[in-house]
Amino acid sequence: MNIKELLEKKKYKPMLLFFGLPRTGKTAFLSQIGEKGTLIDFDNGLVTVLTMKDEWTETRSKINVESFTSEGPDDNKAYNRFLMYITSLYATVQKSPEKTPKIIGFDSFTGLMNLLTDYILGNSGHAGKPPTQPEYGLIFAEARRLLRLLNGIPAIKILTGHLGFKVTGDITYSQLLCTGVNFPNEVCGFFDDILYTKKKKLAQGKEAYILTTTGLPDAVLGTRRRFTEEWDMNKGLISLLKELGYEEYL
Repeated sequence: MNIKELLEKKKYKPMLLFFGLPRTGKTAFLSQIGEKGTLIDFDNGLVTVLTMKDEWTETRSKINVESFTSEGPDDNKAYNRFLMYITSLYATVQKSPEKTPKIIGFDSFTGLMNLLTDYILGNSGHAGKPPTQPEYGLIFAEARRLLRLLNGIPAIKILTGHLGFKVTGDITYSQLLCTGVNFPNEVCGFFDDILYTKKKKLAQGKEAYILTTTGLPDAVLGTRRRFTEEWDMNKGLISLLKELGYEEYL
């Protein structure tokens, strides 16, 4: 069996990560999935995006949105509600695969990890307090389990994330914002494509929102297709997925 036959047999569907600084267009770009998918909101950041007036306004209006936002550090139930939703999604896949969304967006991984952390701390009786070393272990173990679970959903999965930094001596490294020193780079191993979001200044004071695999030499970035160009988000999310070779899944 060659690699192409193996992928076809497994019905493999990719998982992507877009991360960068705040206000670099991550959520707005993700919301372009429209009627092709479901957008899962952990950050309560869709209100502004869904009222944006641009060429993607009508597309955004057709999104199915599921919200799992925390009501505070004492709320350890939001993550459990999310797990129940994922369980029901797997049931849908088994019974009615045609109803499975083509694309599932998660906004954001940072917000999801916050929910997960509140869940662990709430169950241990330490809600609102910094995690202990054993609790960090539980958080990382559950995050790994969750990423494997998400990877198994037969849809294109796209997560947004925020840019974080790791300081080692006098050197500051750019990486995905995530709890732990080495865990952010481990998280990146679950993704097929990781792109950095940024603003780019144009002539006459205008700005473009860009996706790229360059610009952060010390960060984990890259795609299966060796995609290196600067991608203008105005071209659209679906166009990007086709460029990355995922047209057959749309």
